Amino acid sequence: MITPGIVNEYLRVLNLQFQFNGAQWIVPFRHEDAEINLVLMLTQNFLRFEVPLMTDEKLNVELMEQLLQLNYRIAMAKFAIAEDGMVRMVTDFPLVNLSFEEFQISLQIVVAAAFDFIPQIKSLKAKPIGFEIPKNPKTQIMWRERQRVWQWRQR
Repeated sequence: MITPGIVNEYLRVLNLQFQFNGAQWIVPFRHEDAEINLVLMLTQNFLRFEVPLMTDEKLNVELMEQLLQLNYRIAMAKFAIAEDGMVRMVTDFPLVNLSFEEFQISLQIVVAAAFDFIPQIKSLKAKPIGFEIPKNPKTQIMWRERQRVWQWRQR
């Protein structure tokens, strides 16, 4: 079972700078002209990797729809919007027998994916990309209902 001490040790062995506040680790990464802060949190059964990617104080239906479409297209990570309006990429890994090698590979994959998605997430804020809504009738009904609820909340 993974403990806070083990996560600390894994990060030290990887020679990564990090801050730990007793509940989460913040690990900064820089690639070309982009920077991210990977946030690690232990839950009862998972090690959660969160990467804040974009802040948008005014959420809109188009942004929500585009993030839902991205979530539909990717397998392991999901995009979520926190209460503060921050768009985050979230991935959970089971704690059971998470070896150092699995931790290292998971971290590398999450960080690489975050850097790959940064331009696409930033373009969502700039203008709609125009994802196509699936043609499944059930999905279309659910989609219209989400849009109606979202518009109602905006009032």
